Amino acid sequence: MNAQQQLSRYILTVSIVNIGLSIFSIVIFTVIGLDDALLWGLIVGFVNFIPFVGPTFAVAAVAIASSVQWGADIKVVIAVGGVLVLTILESQLITPLALAKNMRINPFIIVWLLITGWLWGLIDLLISVPLLAFLKLILGQFKSISAWVKFLVT
Repeated sequence: MNAQQQLSRYILTVSIVNIGLSIFSIVIFTVIGLDDALLWGLIVGFVNFIPFVGPTFAVAAVAIASSVQWGADIKVVIAVGGVLVLTILESQLITPLALAKNMRINPFIIVWLLITGWLWGLIDLLISVPLLAFLKLILGQFKSISAWVKFLVT
């Protein structure tokens, strides 16, 4: 499998996981009666493409939206808790399991995110992990730099 196919598989897998996150969020928001449940569910799924920052933004946005709608009510806790549980399950279980076979990348990702976020800002956080995966795949095509590939692969 070439680098383009592997990168496409990575992006497709992450996209499917985030669509699932959106769907489950929409269901939770609809059940508890949050206004604009579709919009908030789509926001939760979309911002999840931004590693680390996205889920934090999603929780904060849902907390504000539900607090504005209900004030100090148990429904706010359910909405925020639902997003927290879903994003924790997604980030700690579902995505690693879905990507484990094809995209093994070490904790260097955190350093990569800090560097690219500092250099290019918040927008780059959307593309920094796919860019790192792409670099890993490209480096894997060249036998002369296999030490770098071994560094990126756990």
